[in-house]
Amino acid sequence: MRESFVTNDYTAALIIIKADEEIEEKQVREIDDAILFVETPGDASFRHASFSTLFSQMDRMMEESQAKTTGVSLVLVFAILFSFFRTPFRIILAFAPVLFAIIYALGTMGLVGIPFTPLTVMIMTILIGLGTDYSVHFVSRYREERAKGFETQAALQTTTLTVGSAILTASL
Repeated sequence: MRESFVTNDYTAALIIIKADEEIEEKQVREIDDAILFVETPGDASFRHASFSTLFSQMDRMMEESQAKTTGVSLVLVFAILFSFFRTPFRIILAFAPVLFAIIYALGTMGLVGIPFTPLTVMIMTILIGLGTDYSVHFVSRYREERAKGFETQAALQTTTLTVGSAILTASL
């Protein structure tokens, strides 16, 4: 069996660890810890070569960069909103629905017990992008209606019937 799992010059070997179910990241870390105690000659090293390990490493990398990407997204969104609206009140007005959507999505995930995966980690950034776009369209149209001389109620009604229905359709 040596020929199947070790190269002729003994520089590489294949060690297969089989499990009845998918190996989780915790188990991969335990295997890594166990490998640290194995006495290895010279420049020998161990590398994982399974899909479970690949996905585990991707999950870890995404979790590490989640806070950074969300922070960068927020800073860019606020900079763009500031350049467009110029007043803190309008920025807060445009961003409030986005904030509520993020809180609602994360709260629902927590209540239902949905774990953080690479897909669910991206939800906040997607909500920030789409929500900000929709908010800017809505607030801009409202401002146009008010500039035409319509009262608040009439401006909101026109905005909701025009831009609001387009946003609803695009969201669905």
